[in-house]
Amino acid sequence: KQVYCLSPFGVLFSLEHNTGEVKWEIDLASQFQAIPPNWGFTTSPVLFENNIIVLAGIEDNGFVIALEKLTGEIKWKAEQDKVEYRSPTTGKLNNSDVLLTAGTELLYCLDPKTGQTKWKYPIEGGLTNTAMPVLVKENWILLQTQQQGLILLEVNQDPMQSDIKIVWKNKKIKNTERLPPIQDGHIYCYSGRFLTCLSLMDDQTKWKSRAPGDGFLIGVDRHLIILTKRGKIHLAKADSSQYQEKSTIQIFKDLAWTHPSFYRGQIYARNYGQIAYIDIVDESKSTNVQAKAKIQKTTMGRFS
Repeated sequence: KQVYCLSPFGVLFSLEHNTGEVKWEIDLASQFQAIPPNWGFTTSPVLFENNIIVLAGIEDNGFVIALEKLTGEIKWKAEQDKVEYRSPTTGKLNNSDVLLTAGTELLYCLDPKTGQTKWKYPIEGGLTNTAMPVLVKENWILLQTQQQGLILLEVNQDPMQSDIKIVWKNKKIKNTERLPPIQDGHIYCYSGRFLTCLSLMDDQTKWKSRAPGDGFLIGVDRHLIILTKRGKIHLAKADSSQYQEKSTIQIFKDLAWTHPSFYRGQIYARNYGQIAYIDIVDESKSTNVQAKAKIQKTTMGRFS
């Protein structure tokens, strides 16, 4: 097994899972003249079959690149756009494998095996610099845009530009850097500093809440896991009638500015200098999530 990482400086590398041994690495900036975003590279590498796919922004139409996972050899490159802080996503669209990624003003749909562009869709006013397409059902795509807020697109079986239509757009959802999770037909997202619940079908607002404060959220098993910028983890039910918090714990003293992660029953969170994992325990045994470990000293905050 291997682990794949992209550093803020543009070094893409593979580590052996058990030992941490570097198997291969490439420097997107020095080797391929990629221009890093202002705050460094943040795109997440995506594994599809035998390839690692990443937004690179390298020369000669290398906005998106795929590398052989065992060797790091570049297999294909596609399109020309600005990387920013977005990540690609893979999935099924109308029963076909697709790679979706947002550019500055275009939504791209590629064949993840070959890098061939299936279609491009222009977004009026552009996309946010953290926009990541969310595949919904078999032919819906949820997107964060600069001027139109949150929009839901419907893609027909053989899409050309005229075959993609806007189901709805909600301009009230704005100033957000967060990927909106969907739970039981409802969207949970931030609008400014307010946590908001919307109906997926018709974009109607179900509730808005000032609590738990500005932060980043993910959806797990009909629950919301939220890391606030003040360094608190909040666990809440994904309830379309109200914000219903179940537990909270202070993790960091300093600013946190990233989504939490969830793996095998544990929450992982980080800020600029620390990383933590949090166990979720049975309600009958404890009413609070338990912080099990922190790594106190890292060099994660050295990029500026």
